[in-house]
Amino acid sequence: GRRTTPRTPRHVRSLEMRVAAISLLFLTAIGTELGDLTHEVVELQKELAAQKVILEDQEHRFEQLEASSSRRLQTAYLTTATFNTKVSTIESSLKGLFGALDSAWLCLCGALVMFMHAGFAMLETGCC
Repeated sequence: GRRTTPRTPRHVRSLEMRVAAISLLFLTAIGTELGDLTHEVVELQKELAAQKVILEDQEHRFEQLEASSSRRLQTAYLTTATFNTKVSTIESSLKGLFGALDSAWLCLCGALVMFMHAGFAMLETGCC
């Protein structure tokens, strides 16, 4: 009349306990990672909202600058003819300077060529 239940061996129970412990650790780790990810998403959403506020403020300031008449190019003070005469005056005064710079550059390059010839001659004679 006595009913007996089959007993599981000790190593099977130990293995079941290990599997249960590993599963618990795994689920805990996943829960922690999900919590961290949720926290990061919330922080990113806050940062996005702050950036939207900054962008709206900048757009408002830009619209104000476009609407104001004080921030315009001063074309009334300088006509195209006046601009062209000023440019031609500057060009004519700089022609002498440009010629002097061209001559100086030509002399410098000529000196460098002479040094290159001397170096090649020393190389050919075996002095270096």
